[in-house]
Amino acid sequence: MFEPYENLTGYMPPLEREIDFEPFWENSLRELAAGERYSVRPEQETDIFVWQETDCRYPLAQVRARSVTLTAIDGAPLRGLYLCPAAASAENPVPGLIRWHGYSSNHGNICEILPWALMGYAVLALDVRGQTGDSPDFYQDKTGSYSGWMTRGLDSPKNYYYRRVYLDAVQAAVALSRRPETNSFLAFFGNSQGAGISVAAAALLARFRMAFPDWPTPSALGLGTPFLTHFSLALTEQSGGPLDEFGLYFRLRDPLRRAEKQILRLLSYFDVMNFAPWVTCPALIGVALKDTVSPPPAAFALVNHLGGQREVCVYPDYGHERIDPYLDRLILFMTEQAQASGRI
Repeated sequence: MFEPYENLTGYMPPLEREIDFEPFWENSLRELAAGERYSVRPEQETDIFVWQETDCRYPLAQVRARSVTLTAIDGAPLRGLYLCPAAASAENPVPGLIRWHGYSSNHGNICEILPWALMGYAVLALDVRGQTGDSPDFYQDKTGSYSGWMTRGLDSPKNYYYRRVYLDAVQAAVALSRRPETNSFLAFFGNSQGAGISVAAAALLARFRMAFPDWPTPSALGLGTPFLTHFSLALTEQSGGPLDEFGLYFRLRDPLRRAEKQILRLLSYFDVMNFAPWVTCPALIGVALKDTVSPPPAAFALVNHLGGQREVCVYPDYGHERIDPYLDRLILFMTEQAQASGRI
């Protein structure tokens, strides 16, 4: 049974960073930056911050819809959708948004992100690599894993699945920021896994902006029922979600849990609670008090460590699900932030 809401609002456990947390991620970003131009094959040069695109047929003159592909530094194609107002151009740039989807889902359909484009945003929705969209994960694990993605690459932080995912998210942000039809407003949003990925990308861009001055600075975050946070607590209090994969992994591979501490240390590099103090932009967070997949204490641990301004919407009667009242508030929040920046 979770703590009463009144006890959660101030819940702020110590960060669980390893001593090399910051250099680990700075070196990872330098690896990404070094791949700005690289060869997949000797005769082919690729710019990882430029995407290929194909127009989609869609019966709305106000919006241009495109299928896009970014090529990651390991050669994996990151596919998705890009919608922007038809009038957007270098002379009339618009704010940019990136939406990340939930665990085991995909970038979705045009209708899901269409409202944002109709409101005047350029919005990018990419598949998380290896999940059920069209973006494969080319990495070959050194060890076995349980079905799903949570236990992929547990042999080292550099090989862990979410390192590739978080770097993909930074790459997508840089790519969108360099589009001629977008201005300097760049925000991230998503539910569950998508919220966690958004935190990681925003934190990395903010923390290392001096090292990579031509990369964008995040403007706002929308985090619905955030996942990938406070692993040490969530692993013991969650039920019915992706973290169940760890219990099954231990049961089949390590029934005495001899490697549990080592795995928790590895996960600390990817726990978005540990990224939260690096976030400098305003954030809107939706927390569901009946959420068993991402328990409320884990969500509040993230909320209370966030470095920027935050607004929390608490929903006592919702679980880990789409929360339409939160989405309505998110639309208003993003508009408020874009207007405050003078970019819409």
